[in-house]
Amino acid sequence: MLLSFAVALIVIMNPIGNLAIYSALIENRNTEECNKTAKTCAIAIFSILMIALWIGWPILNFFGISIGAFEFAGSLIILRIALSMIKGHSHTHDKEKTKQLKYPSIAVVPMATPVIAGPGSMVVIISHANEFTITQFIYASVICLIISVFFWLLLKFTPKFASHIGDETMAVISRIMGLILAAIAIQMAASGLILLFPVLGS
Repeated sequence: MLLSFAVALIVIMNPIGNLAIYSALIENRNTEECNKTAKTCAIAIFSILMIALWIGWPILNFFGISIGAFEFAGSLIILRIALSMIKGHSHTHDKEKTKQLKYPSIAVVPMATPVIAGPGSMVVIISHANEFTITQFIYASVICLIISVFFWLLLKFTPKFASHIGDETMAVISRIMGLILAAIAIQMAASGLILLFPVLGS
């Protein structure tokens, strides 16, 4: 379960596709600003993931939302993201759009959320957290920390990566990740439907 959690989370956070967006946002910034932005973004990502992991499920209970309904609704969001990745015009559009943004600091908004740790990643975390034991919560927290550190390193070295990885290569990788994400979404939809209508699983 923890392995599927880690894979689903890293895929939906789409590091390669978001690298292109980040590259556009830090254009014309010096090395010191880029390093500070990468560090702040990673801290924000970790904070968002922790909130979703430890508080997300109690919030659903408070509003009386079942895990089946949440998984099925979440699968539709994830599937939409996956289809955009497969079609290849989601991140291209975002990259062009972000060039026009004038954020003094883009670390938290829009990079940490909603670009990297957006609704899709929250859906993945909360749907998995429903079945976690306390020990698994701790392991999941470590996974979130590792992923956040990974994004820090990725964003820190984005200027160097961007000069070696072309847009076409990133587009191909993003489409492959989109296909994997689509499969995850279908699996989540099936699981949600079975929870909502147990007769389907019999």
